[in-house]
Amino acid sequence: MNSEVQDFGESSAYQDTVARAKLEVDDTWVKLNGKIVDKMGEGLYLFQDPTGEIKVRISEEASKGKEIKAGTKVKLTGKVDKEYSGVEIAASHVEVLSR
Repeated sequence: MNSEVQDFGESSAYQDTVARAKLEVDDTWVKLNGKIVDKMGEGLYLFQDPTGEIKVRISEEASKGKEIKAGTKVKLTGKVDKEYSGVEIAASHVEVLSR
């Protein structure tokens, strides 16, 4: 039996929900499908799925330079980032599904 510890990183991400992501521990990988509700600042967006809303940080690198605005449907992969101000997702990859 192989007892090696594996670092799955982004490949271990699975389909998740906002409600569940908010309960995960810091640095847990998640995959979310939903839409951008609002742009809150430079690289900071409000994301929504059927279970709720969460702040998402999206870099230009993560979105591959594609425009992201309110109403954009996206699939994103990122890490849970728990701060004193609340829970956010730091996106590492964003796929724009429709605008």
